[in-house]
Amino acid sequence: MNFNIAGIQQVGIGLKDLQQAQQWYAQYLGMDLPMFEDEAEALLMSRYTGGTIYKRKAALMMNLRGGGGFELWQFTNRTPAAFHGEVQEGMLGISSLHMRCESVSEAHALFSKLNEVSSLSEIKQDGLGRHFFQFIDPFQNWIKVIEDDYQFIPQKSIIGGVLGVTIGVSDFKKSVDFYTQIFDFEVVGSFEKGEQSHGWLKPKKVRQTAFGALLGPIVIELVHSPSFSNQSIYKNRFWGDLGLIHLCLDVQHMDSLKQNALNHGIDFKVDSENSYDMGEAAGRFAYIEDPDGTLIELVETFKVPIVKKLNWYLVLNEKKKFKALPKFIFKILSLNRLKT
Repeated sequence: MNFNIAGIQQVGIGLKDLQQAQQWYAQYLGMDLPMFEDEAEALLMSRYTGGTIYKRKAALMMNLRGGGGFELWQFTNRTPAAFHGEVQEGMLGISSLHMRCESVSEAHALFSKLNEVSSLSEIKQDGLGRHFFQFIDPFQNWIKVIEDDYQFIPQKSIIGGVLGVTIGVSDFKKSVDFYTQIFDFEVVGSFEKGEQSHGWLKPKKVRQTAFGALLGPIVIELVHSPSFSNQSIYKNRFWGDLGLIHLCLDVQHMDSLKQNALNHGIDFKVDSENSYDMGEAAGRFAYIEDPDGTLIELVETFKVPIVKKLNWYLVLNEKKKFKALPKFIFKILSLNRLKT
């Protein structure tokens, strides 16, 4: 397999008010570095928006402490629909975001003082022995804060970027086969708790890449719960509606990944093929569905802005894809951080 998955590039979050969420996530989760902002029509996603092409605005926010980002996403000509009720672990789709954090106890003390969050749990231990707690953010998304000592560049924020997600599945073995066969992931832990089955997966091998050190290691959690195995979080709703809309993996050699998927009888549902243009960034993106229809976005980056005022862009050719970017570039990027 010639393709490489360097980490989680971002998790898509559908919102009513992008700017409000941008400020809150920057202040409390350290997601304060905008990598791009764009406003356009979602031309290739109409199969997931009822056959209609909607306008939207989006912003990719990163955390220099290390981890995946947030793609904040808002319709500009449609009122987004909410999930009726409360998302439960084991429902089909992405039920929670995982944020890395060196000191879970310190973070718990901070969030216990915030009136904007709800359902704050006590500190617990998961099946991998990691301490964590969880809460619902002001935009009704479940967040898990999980102990993890990876750090790219030290920051004031005690919370790092995205470490993983929880995905509800209807058939545990079928879903494990999907992630191991299509993406070359491996199972690093599993256990059963009552009627629930839990499993954790990560890429089997990861090559050094331009943004790999920023994204850091990842772990994805799969949960099967018979009580919820026929309840989809996005049933009768559109991609882009409120909530956690997709998981995006950072890919190198997309053609090889596509061929591997085809070898297992699975094709991309969306493929920009030659390129996509997000106004300030460019590359190739595709979408693939897991066995329950959860959307996995795949992005191979070709160009990102460094200093837009100076027209300084980083173009990632084949050689640069697999060479770690020097940290001074990220420190220059940090000059664009949101002030909170």
